[in-house]
Amino acid sequence: MFKWSKEITPSQVARLLIRTLKDLHKAKIIFDSASAEYSNGVRHDHTMFGLVISKLVSTNESRPAEDMLNRMREGKCRIAEEIFLSICRGYGCVRVPLDAIRIFHKMKDFRCKPTDKSYIIVFAILVEENQIVEQLMLLFKIFREMPKRGCDSDS
Repeated sequence: MFKWSKEITPSQVARLLIRTLKDLHKAKIIFDSASAEYSNGVRHDHTMFGLVISKLVSTNESRPAEDMLNRMREGKCRIAEEIFLSICRGYGCVRVPLDAIRIFHKMKDFRCKPTDKSYIIVFAILVEENQIVEQLMLLFKIFREMPKRGCDSDS
């Protein structure tokens, strides 16, 4: 476990996280220990979670990135659309588009409303995977949901 000073600040944790992001294991230890060291440990915000999630996704660790989403919700942390999209893109990069779509559908469970950008990214993942024939029905289902969720399908 990493040893912290008695007064841990979010900026200290963020600086250390940025320096250690090349070593994912060390970054996770720092992230976890910052809130566990003392009873008044750091409460991670969306920026710190975003740093770790971004690193996890960039190293094809999408499942642990999803776990971080759940930790964000437990910590009542604001979850931005971009965090969901980074995980969707991660699943797209490792060629598992159905997991990207699963994450897309989780957005509403986290009270994060998908914008046109979300729909475009999910469509792009499906197109990139050349799964249009198999996924066409799913694509049209998502397309039909857009107006129900307040997005104009002409975007």
